[in-house]
Amino acid sequence: DRYETAVYHYEKLKEIFGNRLFLEIQLHDLKSQHLANRMMLKLNNKHHTPLLLTCDAHYAEHDDCAAHDILVRSARNQTIQANDGNLCYTTDQLWLKSDKEIFQSWKDGSYDYLSKNNLKKAFQNSYKINDLIDTYDIYKKKDTYPVFIQTKDNSLTNIQFLVKLALDGLQEKGLDIIPGY
Repeated sequence: DRYETAVYHYEKLKEIFGNRLFLEIQLHDLKSQHLANRMMLKLNNKHHTPLLLTCDAHYAEHDDCAAHDILVRSARNQTIQANDGNLCYTTDQLWLKSDKEIFQSWKDGSYDYLSKNNLKKAFQNSYKINDLIDTYDIYKKKDTYPVFIQTKDNSLTNIQFLVKLALDGLQEKGLDIIPGY
């Protein structure tokens, strides 16, 4: 059952992130996204973990959808005619939306399971995340890439060492045994 799998992952993530865990919902009017949203709402109702409204953005403007579709198809070595002319992502809703456009998606879509109150709270929680993170100035003049100090023979590059740390962390948390990791 997918809900039991979602609960398993939720509990692991709750152990790791504690009060910094949010349940993401998106308004892309895809069948799979509706299923995920419903699971997030069910977890929210049971565990009172705050919802977070996000927008999956693959291109800047709605009008960029066709160009993005061609770019993705060429990267996949597909023709434009692949999938009987349908979009490779099965939706044209993946642009960087304003808050007004997101709320319009909610009004226009099939979101009878998502109350306006839950939607507003999920949107407001993006500000809570902003308060939880350190700010980063991308306009700093000096290099800001991390330098990792290795404790053994220093034979790994920074990237290799970072990957090793990430994999060791997954193993330490017991997440390396989950299929797909």
